[in-house]
Amino acid sequence: GSNNWGVAQKITVPTMTVGDDFGHSVSADGDVLAIGAPLENVGAYEVGSVYIYRMDAVSNRWSQVSRLSDKLADSTTAGSHFGHSVSVNRSFIFIGAAGTEFANGGAAYLYRAITNSWTLVERFTYPVGLANALQYCSAVSFKRDAAIVGTMRVTFDPYDKEGRVYMYRFKFNNPPVVAEPVQDQFAEWGLPFSYAIPGGIFTDPDVGDTLTVHAALPTNGHGLAIVGNVVTGTPS
Repeated sequence: GSNNWGVAQKITVPTMTVGDDFGHSVSADGDVLAIGAPLENVGAYEVGSVYIYRMDAVSNRWSQVSRLSDKLADSTTAGSHFGHSVSVNRSFIFIGAAGTEFANGGAAYLYRAITNSWTLVERFTYPVGLANALQYCSAVSFKRDAAIVGTMRVTFDPYDKEGRVYMYRFKFNNPPVVAEPVQDQFAEWGLPFSYAIPGGIFTDPDVGDTLTVHAALPTNGHGLAIVGNVVTGTPS
C-alpha cells in the first residue's frame, strides 16, 4: 500500500551458487548499485567479485552492466575475498578485499566510471606493521575525495575484537584519459575553415583536480589561428 515499504525487485545471478555469498555487501548511489560476492571462485578459490547494476529510468528496474573481480585489479592469490565490502559514491566504487581469515592481508580498490567502463585508479594494501589477525578492509566507505577503511580482529574470542580505522585522502596524480577522440578534420586550400574543439576530449581521474586543455598550432599556422577553443582561418 501507499507509504509502506515493499519489495520492488529481487536481484539474482543465475550462475551464482550458495557458497559464493552474493549479497554479502551492497551499496547504491544514484542509478548505480554494487553487490559483492566475496566467496565466488574466479579462476582461483574464493577470489570474489562485485556485480555492478544501473537503474533503468523507464522501467525502474536494476540491470547488470558490469562485473569486477580481483583478477582484473591485481594478480593476487586465492582467497582475497574481493567484494567483502563495497561503497558507491557518484561515479566511484570503493571495494574491499578482506583477504583470508586469521592472517594479515587485504586490499582496497577504487574504480571510476570512465566512458562507460569501470577503471581502476588506486589500490591500497594493509599498512606495514598491522597486527596479526587484523582483517584489513572488513568495512569501507568512500565520499568525495576521502576514503575510510575499517579493520577488525578475527578471533574466536567474543571479547577480543580489537579494530582500527584508516582514513585516506585521494590525490592520484594520474595522467588524463582520452574520453572522446577528435576525428580527423579536413580543410581545403583557400577556403574558410572553422572547427570548435570539444570540451570533453580528456577526463582527469584525479579527484578534485581541474583539467585544462590548450591547443597549439605550428609556428607557421598556414593561415589558421586558434581563438579560444576554435581553430579558424583560411588555409594558405
